[in-house]
Amino acid sequence: MGLATTLPSVVPLLQGQEQVTALLGLGGFLALSDRDGNNTVKKVVAACVSGGMLVSKIAGGALNVGNLLRLDTVVTAGVAYVAAFSIDQARQALMD
Repeated sequence: MGLATTLPSVVPLLQGQEQVTALLGLGGFLALSDRDGNNTVKKVVAACVSGGMLVSKIAGGALNVGNLLRLDTVVTAGVAYVAAFSIDQARQALMD
C-alpha cells in the first residue's frame, strides 16, 4: 500500500494520475486481504474497510452520469470487486 503512494514520486509518468495510483492501492489491499495467514478478525476488518471505501465512493458521486464515462468508473468497479471479495472472505471465515 505504501508503494502505491510513493511510486508516483519516483515514476514521473504516474504523477498526477490519481486513478492509476488508486488502482495500485486497490491491488495492494486485495493482496493483503487475500493472504493465507489472515484470521477471522483480519478478514472482517478488511471487509469493513473495503465496504467503507465503496460506500464513500458512491456517496461521493461515483455513480453520477457525468462520472460514468471517465476512468473513475474503473476505480469504482475495482473498489466494488475488492469489497465483494473481502466480504465473501469474511463470510466464509465467520461460517466456518
